[in-house]
Amino acid sequence: MRLAIFGALPRELKYVIRDLGATKSSEGWPFPVHTVAMGRHNITVVQTGMGMRRAVAALHAVLDKKRPGLVVSIGFCGALYEQAEAGDLVRASQFLFLTPTIGRKISFSSLGTTGHGSDVPEIEQTMERLSGTIAMRKGAIITFERQMKKRVLAKQIPAGLEFPVCDMETFGIAGLSRERNVPFLAFRAVSDTLDVEVPPELVGVVDDNGEPRLGRLFTAVTTNPALVTDVLRLRRDSETAARNLGMLIEQLSGALY
Repeated sequence: MRLAIFGALPRELKYVIRDLGATKSSEGWPFPVHTVAMGRHNITVVQTGMGMRRAVAALHAVLDKKRPGLVVSIGFCGALYEQAEAGDLVRASQFLFLTPTIGRKISFSSLGTTGHGSDVPEIEQTMERLSGTIAMRKGAIITFERQMKKRVLAKQIPAGLEFPVCDMETFGIAGLSRERNVPFLAFRAVSDTLDVEVPPELVGVVDDNGEPRLGRLFTAVTTNPALVTDVLRLRRDSETAARNLGMLIEQLSGALY
């Protein structure tokens, strides 16, 4: 199988690349790409950069050139459910896009359930085998284009969503995969729980490619030393999330026929 794995940030993919033994592609992609052959599988790992626009552009390019048989979107997320823990793994069962409107109201667009992962028998069989080796929940992924406080968002999401989490890429990748009729799965690992907000001063310390802006980070923590605690906590929790994503993809690649 040709498998394409997409993540926005280098630290989201760090353990995936390491654990698979993937090497950097020399094909001249406009974004970082690593590849590896594992048994009958050819795996392409793509770092898209942050945001839905970049993720969709990267997926377009890979679909046209590699024609994968399965697209997998992974990455960090913010939990919108109580009692979440850093590193919790969530498999998408529903996709929503948050649309800000005038004033403080928001609205949601929905793709419903996957429709092109659970409908493919061999992939669903793979997920059944995977569920026996790694703990994960099925939940709704809500994608938005600008930072929002999770407690505010959690109060406005549609009722009845199972284990909702939020990110900035999944909805676009899911929509294009459905449009191109490519089987699709999405997994997220919690990097910040419901009661943890990323301070505004830290939101801009990485660029759109996910690379750290060390000058901005230095300025932020020297201006407000209390941010050091937030930086250390976010680093610790994102490391836990990254390790779990690496373990997940290693198990997934082994479970695929």
